[in-house]
Amino acid sequence: MVEQLRAHEHHFHLVGRRRELTELYASSALRNFAAGLLFIFEPIYVYLLFGKSLPHTFFFFGLSLLATAFLVPFAGRSLARLGVKHSMLASTPFAIIYFGGLWQASALGPLVMLLPLALAAHDVLFWPAFHIDFILASTKRDRAKQMSTVLIIVALAASAAPLLGGFMVQEAGFSALFALVIGLFFISTVPLFLSREIHGRSSTSYFASVRQVANPTLRAKTAAFAAEGLDGILMRFVWPLFLFLIAINFEQLGAITSAVLFLGIGFTFAIGRITDKRGADSVLKIGVLINAMLWPLRAFVSTPFNAFATDFVHQSGRSLAFIPFVGTFYNWAGETPQERESRVLFRAIVLNGAGGIALLAFAVLTSFVDDLRVLFWLGPISALGLLFISEYPALFWARFKNRAIVKEEAGTR
Repeated sequence: MVEQLRAHEHHFHLVGRRRELTELYASSALRNFAAGLLFIFEPIYVYLLFGKSLPHTFFFFGLSLLATAFLVPFAGRSLARLGVKHSMLASTPFAIIYFGGLWQASALGPLVMLLPLALAAHDVLFWPAFHIDFILASTKRDRAKQMSTVLIIVALAASAAPLLGGFMVQEAGFSALFALVIGLFFISTVPLFLSREIHGRSSTSYFASVRQVANPTLRAKTAAFAAEGLDGILMRFVWPLFLFLIAINFEQLGAITSAVLFLGIGFTFAIGRITDKRGADSVLKIGVLINAMLWPLRAFVSTPFNAFATDFVHQSGRSLAFIPFVGTFYNWAGETPQERESRVLFRAIVLNGAGGIALLAFAVLTSFVDDLRVLFWLGPISALGLLFISEYPALFWARFKNRAIVKEEAGTR
């Protein structure tokens, strides 16, 4: 009888997990459709807003990422007090303020430089809560497959969005696009409240969270998340600006992005299944090498067709690296419940801090050099840095040191 009760309890626990995953998938689909409408056009809009100034554009987004890194340690308190789902809900007004502010930027004047803080407040409240929700709702055995399912649902929802967004910008301007994005962001929170609220554990103090970055035992993870941050800003900001500067118009930009997202769906699903069967480390090594080799190809793009071909091939390589990378992160963050929140916050501090510092460096560099091709050569560095999420680099270094010691001892005999 006891075993039957335990089996029923386990069954209902799994059903609850599946329901929460389904709700998270639905919310992610709505939110990413909204973000996809504007995502590739956002840095271009800011670039035009600042009079076609690359330094000002990179500074604007760099300020947002650095503000996020500084504010992230406070997210632990919102997770504990508000709960995971209410924290995501609380992020929505800040997204609306941010997009609404960009929409009416001409009326804001110098106050437009406060918008990065609104974006940072959204990211601080939403992303740690999202990652905690996914860790709790997913299972370790199938986490890579479940992660790829998130990406597939996101890709399905978002694949049509850039095409629609490009058409709207070309035909009706940015105003209509901003209005639609704001409405969809608000609706995206509804599925999250179809199940119970989840409260995070009390987090460590602000300075304890920041000190983790210098913790010697976390150096490999720090390198991995810093590399993730660099890779992210190259894709999110540099790539769209580069395409716009080589005279690819909004409709072509939207079409390229939509086609790449749609064609990559089957590949993403396959990677998730392979990662769960073969192990994250082996898939990660292959993906990292492919990602590193393909990054420089973006520097040679000159037409809409080779922009599409390069983006599709490289995004496939990036998926081969990032699905096992993110799966490994979730397994590491969720392996100790007492440290779950602090590890999620640690990643957010490093990722956003590294991305913000890199964007400020780009702002300085583009004050002297306006050719963005040079930045794509940083891609292989960011790709190889992803390996540090696993134990492989540490083991390689340990073996290298042991061989050096053996040679030294042999030479002294």
